[in-house]
Amino acid sequence: RMQGPIGMSEEKDEAQMAREQAMFDAGHHHGGAEEVEGIIPQMEAQPGMPVRQAVLRRKERVREIMHTLPHAAQAAIRDSLDRNGN
Repeated sequence: RMQGPIGMSEEKDEAQMAREQAMFDAGHHHGGAEEVEGIIPQMEAQPGMPVRQAVLRRKERVREIMHTLPHAAQAAIRDSLDRNGN
């Protein structure tokens, strides 16, 4: 863990803390896990790195086959895409 007392955040400069916060916000961490419920979203590319093209291709494939999926699955996928701004 990089944040909190073990990470000694009080000894870090603001730039380092901002980089670590950006990493956490993108879903990256250094080991350990809190209690996890449900499906964890795929990690985003690290800050400063380009968008992962595989993610875009996968979303496009799902959109192409959407009409073949059960209605409940279609609704869940639409909700997920709407929540994530896609």
